[in-house]
Amino acid sequence: DIDRLLMMSWSFDEFLKRLEAEHYEIKRGKYLAVKPEDGKNFIRLKSLGLMYNETALQKRIGMKIQYENDLAQKIEAAKQTPGDSYLVLTVMRNYIIFFSEGYFPVRKKNPKGILTWENDAVLDRLLTLNEKINQGATLTSLRRDAVQKHQEIAEYQERLRECDHYMRHLEELIECAHIVFHDQHSARFSQEQAREMLKEFPHLHAGNWRELEQRIENAKAYRQRTVSNMEQAETELREAVGWVETAEQVLGGSFLQTMAQKEMQRRNADSGETPNGQADADASPEQVRFVPRRR
Repeated sequence: DIDRLLMMSWSFDEFLKRLEAEHYEIKRGKYLAVKPEDGKNFIRLKSLGLMYNETALQKRIGMKIQYENDLAQKIEAAKQTPGDSYLVLTVMRNYIIFFSEGYFPVRKKNPKGILTWENDAVLDRLLTLNEKINQGATLTSLRRDAVQKHQEIAEYQERLRECDHYMRHLEELIECAHIVFHDQHSARFSQEQAREMLKEFPHLHAGNWRELEQRIENAKAYRQRTVSNMEQAETELREAVGWVETAEQVLGGSFLQTMAQKEMQRRNADSGETPNGQADADASPEQVRFVPRRR
């Protein structure tokens, strides 16, 4: 609760008021202490770790405010040349406001971590999108990157098909070599068929035909490398598609609305209640009615 409310506060006094609003009793003195609603004793915040003494909490709020001030300066600079960068930075500012007002969740990715916020991950993603735009990326180029990555995967898939066909052919040749050079029986090939197939490699004889086995090993290694490269490309494709989706929502003006609607649905599901009517797809976060969270 301390970390969550700290993220939502713009001053230390506001932070303390938010604690009180969530039924914590506060005792100010040499050491700041709080008592939960159902607690028996006061807990000195400094006992929770170095990041929780009063000085550290005030610095953390200061860092939050500094981040927002830096963002405001970037927005003012972007105003000089309105475009995609200005839109992204504005969405970042509004996102901070909306989760501070409770429209979006303030959750930890790691409950035991201090600065491991899902909100930070969203802001980092928006910041990276802004960096991509400043480096020349556009929605068109992001889409093109996704298409190119999809084509790359298709090429890897074709290589794998060719490799599998080649290995099956080598396995047949090895079986034919056993028939011809070692007089082994085969249910698939006769002696005549085996000799005909081996004509593809006229230099092979009883002393060196096992080089076909080495070719299979080489083909297996090649296949493994291709699979690894394709899996990497698939990861990059998912990332590329994710950037397209994020850019489409941000530049199309639906990023915050989509997040607000998802949070409304989550809260309604958690509370077991049904919202009164379907939220309009174009509704702003201010217009989305949330069912209060359960304590």
